[in-house]
Amino acid sequence: KLSFSYPISLVTMTTSAHAKQHWYCGLTGEGESDPVLIARSSTETYRYESHHFRFWFPNGPEIPEYKVMSAIGTHPILAAYDKHLRSRVLEVLAPIPWQTVDIVRIGFADNEDNPPVVLVTIKEEDVEENLVQAAVDQIRIIMVENGFLDVHAEAKTGMLYSQLTYNVDEVVPLKFKQTPKVGCSIGNACTGAGTLCLYVKIQGEMYGLTCKHVLLPMGLTTPAGPISDHSTVAVDGAMVLQPAVADFDEEETILKERIACCQSWLDDFIVEEKNAKMGLTPPIRQARRHDVQRNREWLDELKAEKAHFDSFKPFMPFGTVHTVPGSLRNPVHSCARDWLLFKLFEDRFREPPRNIGGILQFTGSDDHNKNRAVRVAKHGRSTGWTCGTLNELRSNCRVVLPGKADLITTEWCVFNVPHAAHFSSKGDSGAAVIDFGGKIVGMVHRCNAKSERYRAEITYVTPMDWIIEDIKATMGTDDVTLEDYIWDGVGETGN
Repeated sequence: KLSFSYPISLVTMTTSAHAKQHWYCGLTGEGESDPVLIARSSTETYRYESHHFRFWFPNGPEIPEYKVMSAIGTHPILAAYDKHLRSRVLEVLAPIPWQTVDIVRIGFADNEDNPPVVLVTIKEEDVEENLVQAAVDQIRIIMVENGFLDVHAEAKTGMLYSQLTYNVDEVVPLKFKQTPKVGCSIGNACTGAGTLCLYVKIQGEMYGLTCKHVLLPMGLTTPAGPISDHSTVAVDGAMVLQPAVADFDEEETILKERIACCQSWLDDFIVEEKNAKMGLTPPIRQARRHDVQRNREWLDELKAEKAHFDSFKPFMPFGTVHTVPGSLRNPVHSCARDWLLFKLFEDRFREPPRNIGGILQFTGSDDHNKNRAVRVAKHGRSTGWTCGTLNELRSNCRVVLPGKADLITTEWCVFNVPHAAHFSSKGDSGAAVIDFGGKIVGMVHRCNAKSERYRAEITYVTPMDWIIEDIKATMGTDDVTLEDYIWDGVGETGN
């Protein structure tokens, strides 16, 4: 039996089903994608216990304030969590099939000092409430033992998943250029789609960088090899395409449908005009003729776009897979080795490829440790430009490997900015994350959400300095650079 002299209650308070369902109301900005509370260590009364969460205009009930998730900011736990608390929290959670563990602030939008929370995410189908409640209570005890009386623990429903997509409903409009910008759509010869992160020069050769899972299965590793090392696995010339086949095919289908619709509308007008000349219908008004003229101009534009589209098909081959990590976890930093280099086809380019905004440097993780929350941005295949906040404490992610020990990694995480677009969605894997000063922070690879149907609540990022360090160790060279111009070839004109 445990007893404490701290001036705070450790008594578990029963949370109603109503409170669990609405505990995170407004957290995602999309009601149906808000997660469900599984268990909590706090004993505060849920302020909307009697609220039915039914809204109507103009005489409905008061609209509840929305929950907000934010970076931990300045807090004493920053100095202690990595030293000894992280391992104790993971030990408590060992019997539970958790997905992620994040240290965040969660509270109502009107509270600028929301309380810190050890937030555990668990798949809904894996939940055993009594076991989870015991775990969050134990985490609370650990925090109190170490003097962090304001830090509680919560568990919510959700899942960790890679941001590769087979869904082409949401994609930034394609730009068919022989020299594509970073942040564009790429994929393999099948149907997956992800994002080009950066151009890298290694010993004078041009490469593209993205996530391993964008182009190959993450399970493709060195047979019987260790889970953490700098090994590689051989892949025989797998093709990389830009844009991804799925995105290209979808764009082509839409274009053909628009041309057919426009042509059909003009064909109907020809019949209408003939009937008017024969006196079978009233004369055609001038406004109608203006509409037809605009439609003809639009059809001409669509046909020109289709011609450009068709002329681009031979240039879709972008490169071939070159260097693939043979293990799943970085042996130095314990982050996922979810990166891949592909050799670029130089004859694809009409001018030297550029990195974002002419970036010449990348930030180090140590730099971030010394700063407060950092605002960041990224351009991804699906959501384009978005901004978020980089947390000060790294998160833990857990992946179940059939027939092997679970893969637990340590990752940086990015939170959505309240009332703004979600930082990432499926298809954004590989996107480069940059700070507002234009320096590269890292690469997007996974996210946390209620399910794969929804956009990310939390986005996980591998620091770029860790990736570059891993590439150097893997390829046995320090000659790895990220530059504005990385090609010394000729032909610097065109688009």
